[in-house]
Amino acid sequence: MKRIVVVALLPGCMGSDPSNLGVSTQASMGSQPVVLHSTWNGGNANASFGDPMMGSGGFIDFWQGGSTTYLNYGYTAVDPNSQFCMSPGMFCWYTRYSYDNGFGPIPSSDANTTPRSATLNTTITPGGSFYTTHCDIDYFYGIFNCGPGMGGAIIAQWTKTDTFSSFNSGVSHMDFGPTSSKTQGNWWSSSAVASGSLLGHAFTNALGGFGSTRGTNVIKEVSVSGGSPDGGVPDAM
Repeated sequence: MKRIVVVALLPGCMGSDPSNLGVSTQASMGSQPVVLHSTWNGGNANASFGDPMMGSGGFIDFWQGGSTTYLNYGYTAVDPNSQFCMSPGMFCWYTRYSYDNGFGPIPSSDANTTPRSATLNTTITPGGSFYTTHCDIDYFYGIFNCGPGMGGAIIAQWTKTDTFSSFNSGVSHMDFGPTSSKTQGNWWSSSAVASGSLLGHAFTNALGGFGSTRGTNVIKEVSVSGGSPDGGVPDAM
């Protein structure tokens, strides 16, 4: 029996929230990273979904900082022609992945939260203050080809489930392809279920959550290793 292993990063997202934004960018992987700096002190909703057998999945995370709403998202899929096997019919995995990532401010009217629900309906247009990137990565040969992302529609609905709640203190890290995010401070999380569509990829009954800072400021940073200026860069605020 052939054993196939899919190596994909499909982590859940902790809520986060910004109000300061600073950045720098270079044109290739391994150069100075694009960085978003922010302060989260309002509402938040996040979701992650995936198909481990197909090696595809993604996440959505939006948060409010002052009068500004921010969004961070990612989607990944394997190249089905990149399957590599140690020996015929034995241990196999995929070596080539594509990643679509984006982060930055969105119109505040595109995202809303209530104590038990949340909605997001926005269209990402690359450039300006929203950074997007598309990467094709070959882990076997160590090849990283990245350029500006296409953007597109992102729609989601969340409903609170009361399955769990938690208090988080300290620093939380998440990596997704070329993008990393960090949340630092004290915040509360509660469970939710989410459905919607990310850049044309539909998901239902996804693991979701709500985040709250209860009036405190939490630091949120998102960065991508390199990128293209054509993909857009968040302006300093």
